Amino acid sequence: MTSPSPDTITSIPPQKAEMNGKFESTSLSWSEKRRSGRHEVKMVVRLSYADIAVGAGVMTDISEYGCRIEAVFRMTTGRLVSVQVADFVIVGWVAWSTHEAFGIDFSNPLRLEVVQHIAQVVSRR
Repeated sequence: MTSPSPDTITSIPPQKAEMNGKFESTSLSWSEKRRSGRHEVKMVVRLSYADIAVGAGVMTDISEYGCRIEAVFRMTTGRLVSVQVADFVIVGWVAWSTHEAFGIDFSNPLRLEVVQHIAQVVSRR
């Protein structure tokens, strides 16, 4: 069994972390394990995969590496999706999904300036 890279730590269940080659319990929350801080936002985004429109959701937070979207539909974990945010599109993988929300792990990290711009645009509305 190969060890997960630091880039895939988000795929490990919240109560597990690899230490010295074995999984052990940890009390760190997901927010403490994240690679970067999240910016709270509330903006409507459009989602699609394989060039098929899926629907709209509400992005509730964003960072350089991903975002959280609330929606009335579920997304399949592992699916490659496109998220239309304002006038540009971000591509990423569905990292997790519940009946009310899902997380997107961006295929290419956003620049911090882009994340801050999105947060500022939303705060002006």
